[in-house]
Amino acid sequence: MQCLEGFDFREAKATGICTDCGSKFCPDHPQHLAWRKENGFLPRIKTPPTVVAPPVQLMPHFKITPIQAPPVPQIWVGYKRGCLRVPEAQKYAVRLALQTMSAVARGILAEEGLHYSVQNKEGVWATYCSYSKHLLQFGEGCALLHLNGGKDTVAKEMLRYGWARTPENGWLMVVLHEVAHAVAHYKYPRSQPHGFEFHQTLRDLRSKYFERFRPSFNNILIERKAADSLV
Repeated sequence: MQCLEGFDFREAKATGICTDCGSKFCPDHPQHLAWRKENGFLPRIKTPPTVVAPPVQLMPHFKITPIQAPPVPQIWVGYKRGCLRVPEAQKYAVRLALQTMSAVARGILAEEGLHYSVQNKEGVWATYCSYSKHLLQFGEGCALLHLNGGKDTVAKEMLRYGWARTPENGWLMVVLHEVAHAVAHYKYPRSQPHGFEFHQTLRDLRSKYFERFRPSFNNILIERKAADSLV
């Protein structure tokens, strides 16, 4: 027995207000008020309603000009469907990163004994591994995202395992992520796409190939800066 008006269990049980009134809302029940007086309780204080002040009306000749916030620079934070526009200053680095990613993916797939074709696709975010087509596709979006320090599934994995995040590390981990899909599907056909078997395969591939292929990405940003200096 408990009253929704705030009376505690002892009050409700002693006065029987919920039983007598047949109502859950009984702040002015005479039996309850008499019981509180006999037991030395102070009268209940009702909180006055909150009064909201009306908005201040300015004179007609006053005009407030809203402050325009500075534009926020656009940062690529995830995959997007449809077309993608790469900034002109970053096109060279993105193209070179995609070429390196594809070459590294072909080398790892060959050593793992998997016959997958690898392709780059410009103007899209989509990077995926197709089991039915035996295809790995790298879109410009993944290269651009890790160049700008954005977040995607691969970036979350790197944070989860404490792997240092740099553009070069991110590009290589995208390769290892997609190859891990192919290897895990071959070894565990019924496994979940990002389940335990996949993450175990990803960690194994990283320990096996990361230090070996990481230098392949070292010159991408250096060559981009050299190209920019010639413009």
